[in-house]
Amino acid sequence: MREGPPVVYVCKSGASAMSFTDTKKLLAFIRWPKSTPTGQLIREWLASFTDQTESQAQLKSEAQAEPLQSHQEPSGSASP
Repeated sequence: MREGPPVVYVCKSGASAMSFTDTKKLLAFIRWPKSTPTGQLIREWLASFTDQTESQAQLKSEAQAEPLQSHQEPSGSASP
């Protein structure tokens, strides 16, 4: 099982590069206004990762909630 944050973003701006797990801090670092088309696309792109990790977590929790079924033959049947 993988441990740690679900997504790590590495961003290079000018001569600086930083890694982020928080999208708000990443957006503050790049300083691209959401009122521009590029700013909107960046935010949509970041949201796509959040949607993916949430759906993966939901699938994982659903799989853990399902009871395991045994694949053994009933004990009443005898083989010749």
